[in-house]
Amino acid sequence: MDDQNHDFCKDWLVSLTCEERMVPDALILHSQWIDHQDLSLWRALLGAKASTPDWNTVTGDFLGRRIAFAHVFGPSMVAATMYPWAMRGSGLFIHTGYANRLRRDTCPGSILIAESAYAESVTESAVFHAAPELVDQAVYFCEQSGYPYRVGTVISASALPSAEEGHWRKWEKENLDGVDMETASVFSLASRLGKKSISLLNMAGLAACMASETKQLSDEIMNTDRRIRELSLHLAASQVKQEPTDADG
Repeated sequence: MDDQNHDFCKDWLVSLTCEERMVPDALILHSQWIDHQDLSLWRALLGAKASTPDWNTVTGDFLGRRIAFAHVFGPSMVAATMYPWAMRGSGLFIHTGYANRLRRDTCPGSILIAESAYAESVTESAVFHAAPELVDQAVYFCEQSGYPYRVGTVISASALPSAEEGHWRKWEKENLDGVDMETASVFSLASRLGKKSISLLNMAGLAACMASETKQLSDEIMNTDRRIRELSLHLAASQVKQEPTDADG
């Protein structure tokens, strides 16, 4: 990087209260409003030297890799969280969260490995993609671990609870696998910045937010969350660090 771009990236680090050596190789973006218990879990996973450079983010080490975990909610928060890290050299962005099923042949305990995503607010030609090699690695991990999964396509809607019934029927007829809010934004921004990304979704959907669900379903949701956490850490730890380039500025 030239001096101007280097200074620009340092400004991002200051805004994140983060030293250059703490910049993560990979960032795991979890779509859920801030959950302090969740952040505590990730602090434990990422080692004794885990730190909190921003209110929704934990960084630390896992199997020799620098990894960060952040809560996000909606496309705007995805961009606000991804962009500073991408500008400084983080090369991998793994999105995790929940999707509402659009196919009746997908069980709630399955992991949806999203290989592509449509954005609801743009034309149908605007489809964004995960890195193919990450999809292959995710499939291999699930098969070796015996975890149920499905590779498919989601549509990222602006507000799931208010989506009209007509939209759901239309999406079902288009053979889409699920609906979330953030996957298309993650894929789009990663592609624009020359980074790799993938989205791993719990097919429980809105049921994950409902306290009145049965214990069996609640246990299945938690088991799938754990499997997605294992998979995201595996992908994050297996990637080669991407050094900052002029394009990152």
